[in-house]
Amino acid sequence: MNAQTVVQAFYNAIDSGDLARAESYMTDDFTFSGAVPRPIGKPEFRAFVDALLAAMPDVKLNAKNITVQGSNVSLTVQLTATHTATLRPIKPGMSSVSATGKKITLPQERVNITLRDEKLASLEVAQVPGGGMPGLLAQIGA
Repeated sequence: MNAQTVVQAFYNAIDSGDLARAESYMTDDFTFSGAVPRPIGKPEFRAFVDALLAAMPDVKLNAKNITVQGSNVSLTVQLTATHTATLRPIKPGMSSVSATGKKITLPQERVNITLRDEKLASLEVAQVPGGGMPGLLAQIGA
């Protein structure tokens, strides 16, 4: 499978709520950074996305503009969702946030992915004002 296909399949799996399939595209030592306060590994990423999907089942990452240079892939994402259920804590010290019914649209964010053996080894989201976890939490009033 080529790099673009792997990355698109990963994002399609998340957008459809199939986290088991999304995990199949990740290395065991996968790291996620930039959109969260500190880098997290595969289990923490799964818990983070599980919490988002439970509170916002219509989450879409809207991956676009995928470009490949060897094992490095860059693209843009723009998270959209509706906060329809309680959001469990997704960072230390955070309280649960009851459903607000608010529609969320984060700004477009640049993502850099490193692939290894046709799997995502790292995913780094560029920090932009109003983006990432801080932007999402601000939009729901947390």
